[in-house]
Amino acid sequence: MKQAVFYFGGYQASQHDIAVWLRSARAQQPRVEFIGFPWTGGASASADSAVKTFSKHGKYDSVIDDIQGNGADTIFIVGHSSGCAIANAVDAGLEWTENIVLVALDGFTPNNFQLERDTTQVWGARCDGVNSRNFPGFASGRGRVFQATECKSEWALHFSLVNANANDRLVDSVGNGYANCRANLSVERTGLSSPFRPGNCRWRVGAVPLPHRLSSRLVICYRSDERPCTSNRVRSVRSG
Repeated sequence: MKQAVFYFGGYQASQHDIAVWLRSARAQQPRVEFIGFPWTGGASASADSAVKTFSKHGKYDSVIDDIQGNGADTIFIVGHSSGCAIANAVDAGLEWTENIVLVALDGFTPNNFQLERDTTQVWGARCDGVNSRNFPGFASGRGRVFQATECKSEWALHFSLVNANANDRLVDSVGNGYANCRANLSVERTGLSSPFRPGNCRWRVGAVPLPHRLSSRLVICYRSDERPCTSNRVRSVRSG
């Protein structure tokens, strides 16, 4: 079974950050195709700015075309932190989602239509009772918790979902979230399934109608009461 992962880094994720993540991911899963995208320069951490800036010069349409023409049996669209806004928007622009697994890692929660799909995953991290900065809670039944270790500080816990080597000593800011990066694809030390594990995907066939391209109907939001927004207003998520 052919699989592909499209990964969208969070606020200020550099080309180097994405490169080291991709190198680690490919070493762990050489049979899986990994494609990564750094943060777009000039964008703020808000969902609206992230998506609009990413969409400039046809980048948004280009990624959608690449995904729809990929040919993989299963495609993971993964966002971290503010990068979830872009991942959610890309997913919403697809014409076909039956082979898509949308994964939000401690960032903007997918919209109600996306949460209806059995495959959608919305992850937060927890370490000894401390929750990550954008912890999603129930998320309409799609919420999942990664049990981190040695990551009680804000940034270490936030980046533990993408960097398995993150800890309080190593990661103390957004700028070094990918330090000594080992892509978090498997979580053998906790005995739990990974945030997204290529090769272990199961889904129920049945597509949910979504806009053909980004439109005013798209809902990208995160609420403090841990429920998805029901309006089309975009709420901010804490960056990183």
